[in-house]
Amino acid sequence: MSPSSARTEAASKMSENTTKDRRPLWFGIFITVVLIGATFAIAYYQASASRKNMETDILQLQRNICAERTSTADVWILSMVEQIRRLVGSDIFQLFASEVDKLPD
Repeated sequence: MSPSSARTEAASKMSENTTKDRRPLWFGIFITVVLIGATFAIAYYQASASRKNMETDILQLQRNICAERTSTADVWILSMVEQIRRLVGSDIFQLFASEVDKLPD
């Protein structure tokens, strides 16, 4: 074999070896990209599910707080109505109201 053909043959073997050596590299890069993509997809799904759960919990908490405050306001109003009924029903208040009604403007 001549030296130039030996060089050509060695260069072709070297290019075949580099092509074969690059296949695992590209496969590794592909697997890494797929794993990173899957990780981001799972993280996004978990974050959106967590956000929905948090919104549901906050909505339920707001409903509970509103119901409690409404109940408190109802009890307060009923107690005021009861006090007003007792005041209006008392004899002294009725006497006072009739005297005030007799006064001129």
